[in-house]
Amino acid sequence: MTTLDLTGKVALITGVGQNIGLATARLLAGAGAAVALNDLDAALADAAARELQAAGATALALPADIRDRAAVAGMVQAVEAAWGHVDVLVNCAGAGSFAPVLEMAEEAWDRELDTNLKGTFLVSQAVARAMVARGQGGRIVCLASTAAESARLGGASHCASKAGVVMLVKVMALELGPHGITVNAVSPGLVPGPQQSSTAAYRDAYCQMVPLGRLGRPEDIAAAIGFLASDAAAWITGAVLHVDGGFLAGRALPHSVPPAAGR
Repeated sequence: MTTLDLTGKVALITGVGQNIGLATARLLAGAGAAVALNDLDAALADAAARELQAAGATALALPADIRDRAAVAGMVQAVEAAWGHVDVLVNCAGAGSFAPVLEMAEEAWDRELDTNLKGTFLVSQAVARAMVARGQGGRIVCLASTAAESARLGGASHCASKAGVVMLVKVMALELGPHGITVNAVSPGLVPGPQQSSTAAYRDAYCQMVPLGRLGRPEDIAAAIGFLASDAAAWITGAVLHVDGGFLAGRALPHSVPPAAGR
């Protein structure tokens, strides 16, 4: 059994106010990493940092708007000022805007694309520049979604933004690989949380399409992120790891061909 060990590593995690971001921060900090915790909501970032510090971890709250290039640059500079470098970046920050195509407001579209796609790009670019300058490689893990590959009603901005993240990951993997930087994505299925606005009926219907018979938990996703951030994933880049209970495997329909006689 391999135990996740990130002793001596520095990780920057965006969106720690989300269930997945906070679970990831707890996991990486528990594995020995110093963690810089970003969220648009300063109170959430501070609360996460205080929780981890109380548990004996090294943590720093860095509230910032990842859609703002200057704010992102300042955040990365603050991590370098505190610990000298960044070894791991986890892009968990995200926004959701769900509405039918015929009704979706431009502001809602912009909010999701700017957060999920542009924000991921800006933070990845800033951290990658720092990693390249240091010359010791690094790990970048982005949060995609099954929505990148499985369209859903009302999900125009969400599906488009997450599909963009997947392709961004692949391009960055090609360009940053020569610098020893791996870039991968974790693609969660439905992981309900306090900010998850789906109805009980939607969650029940979704669960019926999951072969493992349950919805996701933040810890399921954090474990996959931790793997991709570790040395165990040193030869994995440009990959999308689906953590969805089998949702994308297909649909469990009745047999299309009757079983053969005698079986």
